[in-house]
Amino acid sequence: MAGVHQKGNEEWGSWTSWGSRYNGHHWSPATAVIGPSEEENQGPALTVFHSSGEQKLYGLYSSGKIAHSEDGDAWYLSGAKALPLSPQGKKSSPALVAGELGTGREQMYAAWVNWNLVTGPDEVYYSTSTDGESWESPRTIPHVAITPDRELCAAVFKGKLFVITCNSAPSMASFDGMEWVSAPAPSIPVAGFDNSSAVFGGLLYCAWHYSDALQYQTYDGSGWSPVKTIPSRDSAFSPALAAFQDDILVCTFQAWDYPNRKLSTMYTESRNGDTWGPVETLISHPGKNAPTGNALAKFGTSLNCVSTCVSLVDSAPPSP
Repeated sequence: MAGVHQKGNEEWGSWTSWGSRYNGHHWSPATAVIGPSEEENQGPALTVFHSSGEQKLYGLYSSGKIAHSEDGDAWYLSGAKALPLSPQGKKSSPALVAGELGTGREQMYAAWVNWNLVTGPDEVYYSTSTDGESWESPRTIPHVAITPDRELCAAVFKGKLFVITCNSAPSMASFDGMEWVSAPAPSIPVAGFDNSSAVFGGLLYCAWHYSDALQYQTYDGSGWSPVKTIPSRDSAFSPALAAFQDDILVCTFQAWDYPNRKLSTMYTESRNGDTWGPVETLISHPGKNAPTGNALAKFGTSLNCVSTCVSLVDSAPPSP
């Protein structure tokens, strides 16, 4: 939750994830999919994966817990053991993608930051699953660096897994299923965070939040385009990108009216990946909330959005 601040008389309350589906014309009414919970559930990261002979939508939270849905409406916490995200320090927003990477077998890949607050330094880890239930022992990702309050994103592009981190010197590495190699990173500013990635029109897109605005670049496999802007509203957090059809790129983000603590999840779309349509409201989160994560994934014939927030409650006054 980089860049999110509380007032002195406020505390975090419960965490709730809200979901909605897009059919190319309109979004469904928002429903609570996971929560409310007293456990921090920053994120989630979403991906679609074939498990037990059927396609399922998976969500990975910063708590390490995994949820799945078979229809995009009803969600269930998986019986799988939670991934050990940041066991020695603070939690971070994870990334979750699926792909074959030239192996001929689809696998699910999770990546996250281990913030070690005692010994340091911070390290980036990944793990793989072939069934959506059991996960390999975590391994470090070389050629990437990260600092606290910075997130990462991942996407499968041209048969390789790309992981992009935000920090004072953004980094990117690619994985072909055998080894990791360094790759040119996007021009994310020092104060940029909440990065997200997607593949659209034969290009890798990376978007991030910078100074209450949304920026992005595209990667063709050799270099990045100039920085461009996605229209937004209020203080924009947690952009999420996903291709809905071959000709629609959708961006959702969390818009925070900080003085009133009102949170909305907004969306805009592009038909060419360059010019964007008007910004519209997708979810109006009830009550006073702070933004904690937003994700998109194409599942079946719909585009699914899951947006997570934490309620803000007034602190008890000090005892006289």
